[in-house]
Amino acid sequence: MESANHPTTYAVIIIIITMLVTSVIQWTFLLRLKKSHTEQWLHAGSPTIWSDQSILSAWPTIKYLQQKIYLSSENMSGINFCNQFRSPMLIGYWLTVIVICCCLVVAIIYGVPQSWKQ
Repeated sequence: MESANHPTTYAVIIIIITMLVTSVIQWTFLLRLKKSHTEQWLHAGSPTIWSDQSILSAWPTIKYLQQKIYLSSENMSGINFCNQFRSPMLIGYWLTVIVICCCLVVAIIYGVPQSWKQ
C-alpha cells in the first residue's frame, strides 16, 4: 500500500495527533475557565469551544494568554488558573501552527499519495 509509507501520510497523521492533544488541553481550559472562574471567563471575552474552533478563531484566547491580558482582571484565582494553563495553551497553539506549515511543505515537496487522488 503506497499511501501508508508516503511522507505526506505521516505528516497528516502528525497533524491529527497534534490537533487532538492540543484540543483536549484547549477544551479543558475553556470548560474549566467558564465553570470555575466565570469572572475571568467573562474578562477573556467569553470564549467557548465553538468560538475557538480553528487556528484563526482561537487567536483572541491565545492573545489573551500570550500577552498576559488576564493579569488586568485582578481576580487572583482566575489569574492563577490562566497562569497554570498559559504554557500548555501557547505551546499547543504554536506547535499546531508549525506542524500544519510543515505538512504543507511536505505535501508540496512530495505531493500526495496516488490513492488519495482517486
